[in-house]
Amino acid sequence: MRFSQAKRSKGFTLIELIVAIAIVTTLSTIIYASVNRGRVEARDAARRQSMLQVQVALEVYRQATGKYPITFIPADPALPDEEEIEMCNGLKAPAGLYESLSSGQLGWSIGGSDPNSGWIPGLLPAYISGMPVDRYAYTSTICTNAGGSGLTFYGYKGCDGANYSLIFYCAMEKAVPPTDPFYDASPARVDNTKGHMIRGCKGPLGCGIGGIY
Repeated sequence: MRFSQAKRSKGFTLIELIVAIAIVTTLSTIIYASVNRGRVEARDAARRQSMLQVQVALEVYRQATGKYPITFIPADPALPDEEEIEMCNGLKAPAGLYESLSSGQLGWSIGGSDPNSGWIPGLLPAYISGMPVDRYAYTSTICTNAGGSGLTFYGYKGCDGANYSLIFYCAMEKAVPPTDPFYDASPARVDNTKGHMIRGCKGPLGCGIGGIY
């Protein structure tokens, strides 16, 4: 009796398997990086859009009330309010008394994690349905401020109703180029946040480097 010998199929060699795994790993890394980059760009685009929406709400508020929201609260009972407003606006020393980013009593109102926090007084709910919220609010995942923690937050400062400064601090995941319409030109802040901040403003004191921000 004759037996036919079945042909054995040739399998992959070890080298072929290693090469295949390397190719798959490389492609996976490229695809993941591309997808992640797209997500970062989408989140940054949403932050720019949020900045624009807040600015529109501020303009509608000004048209209705004749002024922008005011966050200034007198800090020194011994000084006239007019003198403190000048300090808040950076027109008179010690301007630094009102430049703190950690206290609403010093001119800044801080938010970024609660859409109903009303960190810009008077906007909710008549002028905007909800305040912008950042997924990284109060975490240190974006940048490290040379002079502090680098926590991500949003801030608004209005000293006199005629000027304001609006910032999204350590919020942008990609560094903001100078050509960006929301680029912050203040040298100290750009250095400290490595460009990961956008800023909207109105008025010479709100937009000037030597002014309220």
